[in-house]
Amino acid sequence: MASSPLPAQQPSSILPCQYIITQIRTLIVSEGTSITDQLSCAQRECQRIAEEEKRVGSELRDAEKELDTAIIEAGATEKAFNTISESTRADETVNPLLAGTRRQAAEDENRRIANDERNTHAGKARLSQTLVLLNQIHSAASNLVQADRDDRDERIAEAMNNARRVSSEGVERAKREVEELRKQVADLKTRRFDMEALALVCRGLSNLQQKDGGEVGMP
Repeated sequence: MASSPLPAQQPSSILPCQYIITQIRTLIVSEGTSITDQLSCAQRECQRIAEEEKRVGSELRDAEKELDTAIIEAGATEKAFNTISESTRADETVNPLLAGTRRQAAEDENRRIANDERNTHAGKARLSQTLVLLNQIHSAASNLVQADRDDRDERIAEAMNNARRVSSEGVERAKREVEELRKQVADLKTRRFDMEALALVCRGLSNLQQKDGGEVGMP
């Protein structure tokens, strides 16, 4: 019958594995905590991290929805502003035509008044003053309309810029929140994987301990 090989004749690949296991056992128990306690602690930490990961993941999904909404609202706001700008440009095109029509009507009225005034002796003296006054009124009215239009355009531009700023800040804020939550989820996954690996090692050592019939690594 062939005799059992001596330890020196054992496959060399087994010795490093045994050495690594022994070193891990020694390292774990050297911290003053049994492998069983280490396993329980790792399992509890895995569960806690998994719950935290689930909570943060839910917050991330909500934040991503808010980001999508902010982007859509920003696009809708910009589209509305483009419509307002087009309407303003159209108004600026139509207003000169209306102003020309009003000016022509005023000139016609001035000529009618002038003709009426010429038919009277006293009217001839007032004709020049009347025409000057009417021209002054028309000029003042035109200047007032233009000033109102400029003030309106300035107010619209200011409101549009403020709305764009608020919309842009909302999108950027939502992006930062999404990025931060994604980083938290990634960190939690890494920690959970580490704890799962530790729990796996402790479970394996605990099984070896039960086979050995004693506390692993203890003298």
